[in-house]
Formats: sequence, structure tokens, C-alpha cells
Amino acid sequence: KLLARLKGGDLSIENRFDAFLVDAELPSVRLEKAKLPPLELVFDTRFLIDDSSLQVSALKLKKQNSFLVASGTLKGDLMAGGLRTGKLNSRTHFSLPELQLLAQDYLEKTQLPKLAGSVDLDLELKWEVNRFPNILFRGRTRDVKLDRFVIGAIDTEGSLTQDAVQLKHLGIENSAGRVRLGETSLSRIDDWKFTTTVNSEGLELKQ
Repeated sequence: KLLARLKGGDLSIENRFDAFLVDAELPSVRLEKAKLPPLELVFDTRFLIDDSSLQVSALKLKKQNSFLVASGTLKGDLMAGGLRTGKLNSRTHFSLPELQLLAQDYLEKTQLPKLAGSVDLDLELKWEVNRFPNILFRGRTRDVKLDRFVIGAIDTEGSLTQDAVQLKHLGIENSAGRVRLGETSLSRIDDWKFTTTVNSEGLELKQ
């Protein structure tokens, strides 16, 4: 059983003939579940819903300095659960120290490594019923450390389908040097096949 407690906020529902426009600004949402620590979030959304589609123009979840913002569309028979297509665009920012503290609350018996730095991830997802979604992504990290290991900055961009992972580039940089992969492909037709090009200026993980 999941319990949600709201403190303050605004909610409006507007009847637009055969659809409803919903606006919600909730500055304090507290989620509670037995035997787990409570989770407090900021939640904002704006969407238009009718019998055949859900159009989300804005969705935002925020906890301290970490956040998710997204927009997208679902089409199909929503009342019967017969979704046909979907599209999602999202941008996330994670503060790794905040993520570590949050995860540690839920994993009391597991000692997690000390984290530093941040991660940004942008996604574009297109989905059709009975088909694997097509996903475009871009990821960036800043000043990432795992305990005493310095990873530094990672920058990558690519796509994911049912049969292939393709990277436009993958770069890793820290005070010890820099390495960069060019066009990289991991594909499966009959067997998995991997190709890439490497440009290295010397790199090591420092401890």
C-alpha cells in the first residue's frame, strides 16, 4: 500500500468539449510505504486527455538538486488499456551524492560507495505496439568519483534499437588524460558484431 500526502499546491481541471485539460502544481508530495523511508518530491504537470490520447506538455519531478522533466504523447484506447503508439522526450539531472543518500536509506544493510559529481541524461523514445522502442540518448557526467576512483567527465550520444546500439561518440576525460571513441556499433543480425574507432591521449582511472 502506497500513501501520498500533499501539502499545499494547486490543481485545475478544465472541460474542453471532449477532452480535459489538467494542471497541477504540488510543491510537496510525500510518498509513504510500510517499512520504507518516506520520499518527498516536488511534482508539476500539465496534460490534455481524451478517449484516444494523452498529451503531456509538461511533467516535472524534483528532489533537492535532482530533477526529471518530460513531455510526450500516448495514443490508443486509454480506457481499455489498448495503447498503440507513444512518444517521450525527457531530460534528467542526478546529483550523485543525493542519489547515494537516497539509495542508502532504502538499502540499510548494504554499504554503498561514496559518490561525487553529477549525471545528465536526455532521452527521445518512440514506441509502437508489439515493437521494441527506438531510443535516442545523450549522456554527460561531471567530476564523477566512486570512493577514491576519479572517473571525471563522460560525454556520449547514440541510439538503441532491438538489434543494435550505435554511438556517435563516447569520450572520457579526467586529469590523467582523454580517450574518445568515434562511430561505434554493436549490432545483432545472426551474431553480435562490434566495430569502433579509438583516439586516445592517455587515460587512467586514478585512485
